[in-house]
Amino acid sequence: MIVGDFPPPTPEILIELASTDAPAAPKVLFGFVAEGDLVDLDRISKEAEKMKVSTERSSYHGNDVRVWSSKPGDSLRIDALWRRAARGEFGKLNLRLWIVDRAAAKDGISLDELEDVNATKVRQ
Repeated sequence: MIVGDFPPPTPEILIELASTDAPAAPKVLFGFVAEGDLVDLDRISKEAEKMKVSTERSSYHGNDVRVWSSKPGDSLRIDALWRRAARGEFGKLNLRLWIVDRAAAKDGISLDELEDVNATKVRQ
């Protein structure tokens, strides 16, 4: 289970939301959730393990894999992994990104600061 506070993700990966609304405060990638069938989730989970990023499997609200930043350098690997998943490399997955205001992330991140955003709303 993901609990506690986390260090600021390094390096910062800025995420730009594809929105017609007024510009929002800059957002930083913390992690993501992939939902899908078990075979596809096994694929992305194995790749996340090879990349040595923190993961957790859950079946509480359906089947998912959660991937998050817990040490320096994770952000680059996580950004690459979710983008590969969005291109369909691991099968058909629904992706939600965990992002946080850049200013809030400077001193570390608590889970209540995270926003959960559908990956289709992110400008690539």
